[in-house]
Amino acid sequence: MKVFKRIEKKDWYQLLELFKRNKDNKFFDPFPLNKKSVEAIVKDNKNLYVGIFLIETIIGFCMLRWHKDFKVPTLGLLVDKDHRNEGLGKAIYKYLLGLAKIRQCPGIIAIIHKDNIPSMTIAKRLGMVELDKLKLADNYDFTDYTARDRVILIKKYYEEKKG
Repeated sequence: MKVFKRIEKKDWYQLLELFKRNKDNKFFDPFPLNKKSVEAIVKDNKNLYVGIFLIETIIGFCMLRWHKDFKVPTLGLLVDKDHRNEGLGKAIYKYLLGLAKIRQCPGIIAIIHKDNIPSMTIAKRLGMVELDKLKLADNYDFTDYTARDRVILIKKYYEEKKG
């Protein structure tokens, strides 16, 4: 049985092992998959980092992060290379979309590499829509991401309050 659980300090070794097994992943790049990142994750109280556990082993990782002064979090996910094509990506998307809604976030953003067709397909099937590159969501600047072959998808739950 797969269990979604917030990453705690005691999980650092399992998370590091997941990162080591998947260090060559070309689509997950918000931070390096290394010990330094694991140490930062287990100390971070601002953002939400979740492990997907199969017994005692982390086979997936996901997060909601609030970049810069964004009110809308970005999501990220990594599925262990040995557990792909098991429906875990879709389960993670549903979990993060639901969590953002429960936490009353104005919406949720996915920054996806243009060649990551499975992730793009899941996101769109779950109601995320691509942002117009000329009208980049409210006041958020995604230029650095779109310049790196990323597509920005968003699902809005309600309009942000201005001012």
